[in-house]
Amino acid sequence: MNRHLHPDDPSRLDEVIAQRLRTTAPSAAPQHVLEEALARISQTSQQRGTWVPSGVPRLLAVASVIALAAVVGLQLPAMLNSIGSDPTPEPSSSFNPTPTSTPALTPAGSASVEPSPSPSPAIQTPSAEPGPTADAQSNETLLSFVRRCDVTPQILGPLTTILGDGRVFWPRMNAPAPDGNPVLSVRTLSEDGLARVRDEIASSGLFEDDAVYRHERRADAPEAPGHGLCVYDFFWHGGGGTVQVSANMWFGDEEEETYYEPSPARKTLDTLAQRLADPESWLDPSDWTDPEAAPFEPDSYLVVAGVYDGPEFATLGAPDFDTVSWPFADEPNAFGAEMVGGGRCDVASAADIARLAAELADAGMEQFERPADGPMLTLPWEARDAAVDLQLYPQRPDDEPPCGGSTVIDG
Repeated sequence: MNRHLHPDDPSRLDEVIAQRLRTTAPSAAPQHVLEEALARISQTSQQRGTWVPSGVPRLLAVASVIALAAVVGLQLPAMLNSIGSDPTPEPSSSFNPTPTSTPALTPAGSASVEPSPSPSPAIQTPSAEPGPTADAQSNETLLSFVRRCDVTPQILGPLTTILGDGRVFWPRMNAPAPDGNPVLSVRTLSEDGLARVRDEIASSGLFEDDAVYRHERRADAPEAPGHGLCVYDFFWHGGGGTVQVSANMWFGDEEEETYYEPSPARKTLDTLAQRLADPESWLDPSDWTDPEAAPFEPDSYLVVAGVYDGPEFATLGAPDFDTVSWPFADEPNAFGAEMVGGGRCDVASAADIARLAAELADAGMEQFERPADGPMLTLPWEARDAAVDLQLYPQRPDDEPPCGGSTVIDG
């Protein structure tokens, strides 16, 4: 009997997600937060096309919303309103990304900050010949930028990475793959371009010590409007150690002036975040050594998998797990390392993933024609009366994302 979940019959999906959410929601979350999340699930359309992320990542995403709501103190219903529409709202900013007239970051004045955890060491694993560089430690990560918006996945890798040899890795929004997702790209900075990045960081005055910058509501302000939130995490390795700086997004001049205490530091860091998200709009053509960015071809992939009872959550049209080339000796319920929050993960070679991706693409999973874009799906496993939730993450030369996800500042 075919027990795959039909896209127009979401009742079983909602029932199972609600049951699992009750058992996996953070224990610190108030009961009303959990109930509001469950209510929102029941009101959210579950219609699916040829391919969408499976039910289990959706469950983990909702659980992460509860955790994020408890951390940043925002109203959960307002945050959940963004689910199913735009999961990464673009923050308002006065930043004007004009390459020929980019202003320097304005050094921020004093602001209240929270202490942050001890930094983790940089990882040194380049996968290609470095270009021209004036940096003495060219094989190390210079800057890593992580963006967390509303719903965060179980594995959260950097959005943009800059290595000491000048290579810049980021999902290039103006070069989408056939499935509409941005292509993870690489381009190399010239010595002058790399110096410009260093100067921008130094001129801000915000990367001398670890710090956390959160928005603080004014005591006399009315209740702020509910909406999504992005949190920016910067890992700077250019001063002889590792400095971690985290900041909440800038909500726009009008909202900030109406509701929150002045924070020039947050505004400066928001501008930097927008520049790092699209470095080609920030830097001049002369700041690069190559004429254009190229798709990044990784040497390895992080593979994340979870096994769940019943094949109901299988992506429509996905082949059975036993018919594809699993890249590990152990089965998906026993390979690699166990992850916090469920599932397991390990690293596979690009050759092994290419073979698996080709099989999935041949079966109609077109998103696997370019496995570097990080596709995911759920395979039925009929022999075990189960489903295998599969996610692939291309690893950058600094081994990001690692098994377990990038280290980000709590708060």
